Amino acid sequence: MSTMRTRNGLSLQGRLPLLLLTLVLVVALSGCTSTAPEDEYDPWEGFNRSMWGFNMFFDEWVVEPAAQGWDWMIPEGGQRSVEKFFHNWAFPRRLVGGLLQAEFLHVGEDLGRFLVNTTVGFLGFFDPASDWGMEPNDEDVGQSLGAWGFGQGAYLVLPIFGQFAGRDACVAPIDMVLAPVSFVLRPIEVVNWRALNLELINENKATAFDFYAFVRNAHLKHRRALVEDRDPDDDDDEDEDIYDI
Repeated sequence: MSTMRTRNGLSLQGRLPLLLLTLVLVVALSGCTSTAPEDEYDPWEGFNRSMWGFNMFFDEWVVEPAAQGWDWMIPEGGQRSVEKFFHNWAFPRRLVGGLLQAEFLHVGEDLGRFLVNTTVGFLGFFDPASDWGMEPNDEDVGQSLGAWGFGQGAYLVLPIFGQFAGRDACVAPIDMVLAPVSFVLRPIEVVNWRALNLELINENKATAFDFYAFVRNAHLKHRRALVEDRDPDDDDDEDEDIYDI
């Protein structure tokens, strides 16, 4: 079967990823120009809800069943170790985010944590660094833009890739490159995260009046707390922090 080709020789199928990337960049960059402080800023709500519906369908029929199987096979302690592994190997993202914000104390702590947990902690599956007083940090390039004064921007939901503040969407490819283990093994990370939060997410689905708005507000509030160097766990709704994956 022949495929339709454009004048430059690229097939229509070959151009689709480029077209999608262009659309994402246009939408994301327009979100970066906004300085609206509201955690509910969602000018593309119609589009976002459509993408949200697709993601919820995918979660119900693919991710949640996989997470239930994962939860049956691997005890919670093992799931926590997998979570620590991914956090450990996202070290380059935290390193660059800390350097861009001139948070050199955090950079030193993260470097020490990475060295200890990668060696003594068996590639990061264990976290002896915390037992030794080296507390974890959570920095990235998106937070750096916030620290430099860029507004949070408009909320954006993409199929499969999930949710972003507009500011974060602008630099999401950079953050992905700086966490290559999470990028390559993303399905495992997501399934493990979903297994750890099966009951809580189902409870929130059942009790939230509008689950879309609940997750949107939780994610944006969490990102704002990180930019302001506040501990998101200090907020009243601690359970909402899980929606920052």
